[in-house]
Amino acid sequence: MIWTYHGIFFALGAIVSALSLGFWYRRFRVLSRWSPVEQLVFIFLVGLVGAKLAYGLFTLSTNWLDYLAFWQVGLVSWGGLAAGAVASFLLYRRWGQLRLRLNLLILAVIPGWMVGRVGNLLQHDAYGVVDYRFSWFYNRVPVALFEIIGLLLIWLTALILTRRDVDGKYLIGTVVTLYAGIRLVIDGWRELPAVAMGLNASQLVALGVMFCAIVTLWMKQPTRAT
Repeated sequence: MIWTYHGIFFALGAIVSALSLGFWYRRFRVLSRWSPVEQLVFIFLVGLVGAKLAYGLFTLSTNWLDYLAFWQVGLVSWGGLAAGAVASFLLYRRWGQLRLRLNLLILAVIPGWMVGRVGNLLQHDAYGVVDYRFSWFYNRVPVALFEIIGLLLIWLTALILTRRDVDGKYLIGTVVTLYAGIRLVIDGWRELPAVAMGLNASQLVALGVMFCAIVTLWMKQPTRAT
């Protein structure tokens, strides 16, 4: 069953994101050269490359398969998110309405990400440290479950911001800040070695991402005349 849960829920997550993106495009009458499915396939493939390369870099592997063998276990979500974000930016920049398209993409991707994490939860692989209070989860902290709950709260926040202004300049920064904050907390429950300041590598990345997002939001604040 190792690949069954991952494959099924990964595919379901992709379908949910594609349907969501199509819904938001129709809702706001956004025209596109590519269909939502084509867009997400392109972004996903680039993100997959980024996630695999990041795994090789994080582990300092000398085996080239760790950088290229996508069929093997070993993906770093931060690498996938970064590569997917760059691919989205470059793609939508050519089509115009950059900020609007990115905002709608976020609204579509979060539900799919949640569905994909359900596969991790059912497979019992995205687990945390030993904690006997979670006997139903092999006595491990259910990190994937906490991420799903956090993503749901982030998505609801994004919906509220969208209702106010779908083309708003604060949605992306707010979502990134909240997600990085959640990862900073839940990744502390993973069995990963501390690298600096008592934080593991994933937490350090989350801290850096959150800092950059907060600075970006602060810089977007309107200047008040004195």
